Amino acid sequence: MPTAPTRPRTVRWRCEESRALPALTPVPEAGRCATAFSGGKDSLVQTGLLTELTRRPVLVTTTSPLPPMEDHLTQRRRLVLSEIARRRDVTLIEVHSDYRASWENAFPRRRGWSVSVNEVTDTHLYFASLLAVGSALGAPHLFLASEAEVQENTEMAGQIVQHPHFMYSAVTQRALQALLRPTGMRYCSLTSPLHSSQVQTLLWTRYADLRDLQYSCWKVRGEERACSRCPQCLRLALGALALGDAPGRMGIDLVQLLVSMRGWRPKSAGTGPGDDLPRAVTDRGLAAQVASSFERTPVGRVARVLAHPRGPWSLGPRELMALACYARLRRRTLAQPLRSRPGWRPGFLRLVDPLVRQGVASVYEQHFAAEDETAYTSILGRGDALVRWITEPIGGEC
Repeated sequence: MPTAPTRPRTVRWRCEESRALPALTPVPEAGRCATAFSGGKDSLVQTGLLTELTRRPVLVTTTSPLPPMEDHLTQRRRLVLSEIARRRDVTLIEVHSDYRASWENAFPRRRGWSVSVNEVTDTHLYFASLLAVGSALGAPHLFLASEAEVQENTEMAGQIVQHPHFMYSAVTQRALQALLRPTGMRYCSLTSPLHSSQVQTLLWTRYADLRDLQYSCWKVRGEERACSRCPQCLRLALGALALGDAPGRMGIDLVQLLVSMRGWRPKSAGTGPGDDLPRAVTDRGLAAQVASSFERTPVGRVARVLAHPRGPWSLGPRELMALACYARLRRRTLAQPLRSRPGWRPGFLRLVDPLVRQGVASVYEQHFAAEDETAYTSILGRGDALVRWITEPIGGEC
């Protein structure tokens, strides 16, 4: 079992005025749930799960543009919001904020840091919106998606190091839930037991009527539904192809994508500095998921998708170029040793709100094999140690 962080710390409370704080009134327990909603695969899956397992959940979307990005401003986003409210029995609340426009987003990277401002702050903005709406509408069960990849951590020199996107890891969510304890509210993710590819699989199989709403590319501009030029679009498109479906359902232009990403190469394990850090481990895992999709998607299937609906012998010059790019990408990727596909992680179920825990477990068991617990027990243990250290000044987690 990993030890708690060894860094010394002092907690000091100071009050400028001798004024009593108002007593907190717990939110009445009505079994109502609220989830952060963006239109990405995780929020769509959480919506599917909550509408299946609970009654009329609240979807909270936060619209806060981050110049020069346009993902919060597109017509496609407006369509997704209107359609999810039409297709599911939900209460949709949209929160507007200018918070993300108040900083120069890239300055930390110019200073040598590996993350931008919004990568640290976004999730807390979305959590704040979720908390305010959940409290106002009597929905004390709060959910914000956090995949298995974000739980990756390691121990270095007695310190526990999380993934750079720690702001929405289960550790952070548990710490925030400890703060919420007097209010009777709970906060967690439904997707922490799932890897990224499994989330998309669940969306495109169990909740297939929502798959065309998937809005996962933050580089999208203007009238685009996806940029069709980035590694994330490649990963999502290959996931759809591996399931026997067409990426065009979610707006990815497969021709443009394959030509733009023709130089992509899978990341392999290294022995240099940083290769054991959580981000490097996660990057290799995501690359392995892409490799698995290549393995399950023969060239002929891609040819049929590119030719649809004109027929298999109607490929034009652009489609033929894209098909050649796919064949080279597949050959290059499969030339490297393939990792086995991971299963879902039942050990993370204990972090899921008890209100829906059993129902969530039943859904995951129907779709995926369980992963060997030895593959992630140490991740859970280090997370427990870190949560104990963070929450100790307020009396611990429970």
